[in-house]
Amino acid sequence: VRALLFNPAGALLLFKYRNDPNIHNAGMPPLGSDYWGTIGGGMEEGEAEDIALRREIFEETGHTDIVIGPLVWHRKVDLVFYGAPLHVDEKYFVAHTADVDIDISNHTQIERKFVAETRWWSAADLAQTADLVLPRILPAEVDGLSRGIYPQQIQAIDV
Repeated sequence: VRALLFNPAGALLLFKYRNDPNIHNAGMPPLGSDYWGTIGGGMEEGEAEDIALRREIFEETGHTDIVIGPLVWHRKVDLVFYGAPLHVDEKYFVAHTADVDIDISNHTQIERKFVAETRWWSAADLAQTADLVLPRILPAEVDGLSRGIYPQQIQAIDV
């Protein structure tokens, strides 16, 4: 589950992930740089999506007062993870928080390894950045999503 987490000003929280050439889309070369991406992670056995999303948001931000909005995007991708195939089935939910402070003290070992920076992004800043932002659809869609303009049906997205 992935969170498109917005603060009261409509800014979106993204993490800057350290590039690892041992993790990449199957059939494609590794990324050449670090990239900004949404928060979220894997679901535990038997865990409901909303519970997993709340757990991931808490682990990655310290936030507990979250309003979960709609599921807007769905992405399926096959990765190469340190030489082994890994099928990823991601669901992107809009979420809102009243808090802007980020507490990373609950980050897992993997998050500590890969998260280089956290930042709240305005739609204007995302539209103008030269940094790599994933999924690539995000900069063009964030303004509408922040204002509650959602696709009429869940969109299948790629990278």
